[in-house]
Amino acid sequence: MAKKQLLTRIFCEDINKLFFACGILSMIIIKFFLIRNSEVVGQPRDSLLYTLMADQNIWFPTNKAKAIIDYMPGYPIFIMFSNFLNFSLRISHEIFYTISNILLVFSFRLLKIPRYICLVIFAILTFHITTFLWFNTILTETIAISLYHILLALTVITVMSENLAKKLIFSVLGGLCLGIIFITRPEQIVFFLSYLVVFVILVLRNRMNIARAIREALPICIIPIAISLLITTVFTLLNAFFLELPALSISNSSAFKETFSQIQSIDDGQNIDDFEFVNINRQQLKMAYQVSPTLNQVKPLIEEELARRITRLGGKDTTNIEVAIDWVYWSTIEAIRRSNLTEDRSMYQVFTQINSELQEAFNDKRINQKTFSFNDIDIGFWLNKFPHSLTEMSGYLFLPRVSSKKLLQNTDDPRVTPEMRSIFNRVAHRRTYLVNQRDLNKDLIFYLNRITPLIQIINILGMISFVILLVYYLVKPVHSQLLNQYTLIISFALSIILLRLFLYIAIDLAFFPAPSRYLFPTNPLLSALSILNLYVTTKLLSSFRFSA
Repeated sequence: MAKKQLLTRIFCEDINKLFFACGILSMIIIKFFLIRNSEVVGQPRDSLLYTLMADQNIWFPTNKAKAIIDYMPGYPIFIMFSNFLNFSLRISHEIFYTISNILLVFSFRLLKIPRYICLVIFAILTFHITTFLWFNTILTETIAISLYHILLALTVITVMSENLAKKLIFSVLGGLCLGIIFITRPEQIVFFLSYLVVFVILVLRNRMNIARAIREALPICIIPIAISLLITTVFTLLNAFFLELPALSISNSSAFKETFSQIQSIDDGQNIDDFEFVNINRQQLKMAYQVSPTLNQVKPLIEEELARRITRLGGKDTTNIEVAIDWVYWSTIEAIRRSNLTEDRSMYQVFTQINSELQEAFNDKRINQKTFSFNDIDIGFWLNKFPHSLTEMSGYLFLPRVSSKKLLQNTDDPRVTPEMRSIFNRVAHRRTYLVNQRDLNKDLIFYLNRITPLIQIINILGMISFVILLVYYLVKPVHSQLLNQYTLIISFALSIILLRLFLYIAIDLAFFPAPSRYLFPTNPLLSALSILNLYVTTKLLSSFRFSA
């Protein structure tokens, strides 16, 4: 009798596993059916440069003087790999995302989450409205989202593993994933602070026993950070050796940062609060031209690039209008690349020379340097701007919506030239019969508009459940080991989500209007964690009620 019950139990378990696998496979098939008419769209700045970086094989451009070094190499490597396999880049985005979702959902099973909840989580991740929108772009966010999911999955496996060797293996894999994130997007501060949150929790849990907390943090935090720093060092050395750039990108280099810091500190007699954003105004740029012979050589090209950006957005005054600080950055980079300055030296050396000339001008008192003082800052001005940035960025995260139907209509930016379109088609392996066909995804747009309110409701309920979990955890003095591990993992994931939100609130507040795509990499994750935590919180409250 006992043997028969055991066989029955094994049979039921096998049936459940088969149902689980079939459920996941069915959703993958449905998703690929829904995106059958979707294709990446061409845009003239970021998308084009990522594609050109991949096309020049990153470190092996045919003309080193005109090499594209504007961005980190992570995403161009992905494009290059997709191109090598002859895959459509749009399909590659989806395949990578699907793999990351499978890994994440299977890691949740280690937390004793039932298979049916895992299927719901996989459905939320797979059919989240933002994935249909932003996977149609050629931007770093399209792989950052998958990397975040993989990192979280590897962290869950590391935390839940009891075998030390297995812990260390997945810890190293987590470090490799974190390193790839660091060479893809400049968000290191977010992850360092998230790991710090984990370490603080471990210290508090061990009653301020630092030595024991460090031992526990070694595979969870310390090894991944060490491996990631090693990877960033390796890629920095590759850039230095092949491109004469001792940084992950030109905008990450010390020469670039110091140059624009010098220009920004030029005293032009105007108060910072006379401008909507922290910027480099036109007067400061004009004064920099006068004291830097190298910068003055590319002045016509910089002004041409700035004028193009201003008129592109409908502006007419190209000399006195306030321009976003990133416009000045990219216009200067493009101007130097178009000039003959890089024929006999690297772009990094050009910025080093400009920086030296500006510093010499400050030392000789040909221009004055602003002395920073908190007294000069109008706190009220920035506080008035804060509610708008907070509302706007929080809306992008918690209440996502289909914001740009052009992406779903496979419509290239009007500024994309036939030459650019040819590059996109060749490198991204675009299915050209889908490009600029506006009506192919009408039914898909209708579907996305219908499920948008559901995603928003899930996010709101999820945030409430996170607060309930926190209160429960603080009020109840004794917790199971599983709850401790779950709380640690959820704290890490929420730290990433919320710290990214605060980062882009700061950018929107101070530098330039941050687009909704910046929050995309954590949109599906927030919804998935909301479902997960709603289940866990419900179970905790029901057990608490019965025990009471």
